[in-house]
Amino acid sequence: MIDTKEAAEYTGFTVSYIRMLVQWRQIPFYKRDFSRTVMFDKQELADWKSKRIRKNSKETKCHKTQIQ
Repeated sequence: MIDTKEAAEYTGFTVSYIRMLVQWRQIPFYKRDFSRTVMFDKQELADWKSKRIRKNSKETKCHKTQIQ
């Protein structure tokens, strides 16, 4: 498990962007009961990021097709 700063370094995003994704529940994270500390599983982040890249790649291809 890694913290927010390490998750930001691992994904290439800023700490504030990671916090925003957590707030919007757009990234997999763990939080202990009654704790403000957010933790991330590295493997889940890797899976999430690869799905996000594939999704954006498909959207880009669709957008290019519509433009032509």
